[in-house]
Amino acid sequence: MLSIICKDGKFFVKGSIDLGLAGLYTSDTFEDNKITIMYSSYDELCQALEEGDIFLFEPILPYLYKVEKSETGFAKALEIYYNEKLEELGKHIKEVDNCLWINLFENLLDCSYPFWEIKEAILPEYKDRYDEEYYEDLYGKNSERIYEMFEAFVDQPNNGTVEKPDVEAELRKMFPMFNFDGLRETIKPENIAFSGKYMSFQCSDAWGKELLCGAYDELDEEFTFTDWHNH
Repeated sequence: MLSIICKDGKFFVKGSIDLGLAGLYTSDTFEDNKITIMYSSYDELCQALEEGDIFLFEPILPYLYKVEKSETGFAKALEIYYNEKLEELGKHIKEVDNCLWINLFENLLDCSYPFWEIKEAILPEYKDRYDEEYYEDLYGKNSERIYEMFEAFVDQPNNGTVEKPDVEAELRKMFPMFNFDGLRETIKPENIAFSGKYMSFQCSDAWGKELLCGAYDELDEEFTFTDWHNH
């Protein structure tokens, strides 16, 4: 849950956001910067309300109409809107996780990244079982399905409205030696920023091998990934 205040025309947030695989983001005070509201000032919301902004603030406008036109009122409107979206997000976190997994593995496949050289990435029971040629062949024989799954998520909402494959389950079968749980446990959440209807996040892993290094995306109100970057 988030609490939002407005001070001198700027909005500040405290609370926590569980973004599944991408980590738990927490701002313990309004002065922390783990969770922020960017590019949305009180004046900008007033302007959006007057002009009926149909892009950045469109889904927020009904919430603004219901409250007093003041810093306190608009802070409450944002608080209600974002908390409702986060509650909805929690119901579809598996889709969001799957989107992050497939983005990662599509990146690994594209650059033939030798994940098997990362000691933390291989489960103990698989240590020294396979040679490099085996792993390279593993990429090759699974490439078509990985790209198919990737295409199923490109520019698609992650809110349960579009049927998609269970990426993590399929990847675990393709790469049984990969330490999926270990990677999840080592994720370092860096920051989340709200900008109107958009929410961006950034995270890295703690293995230090750049599987996820400043991994960034911006989700729209349907939780579509719109701007993927990874180191």
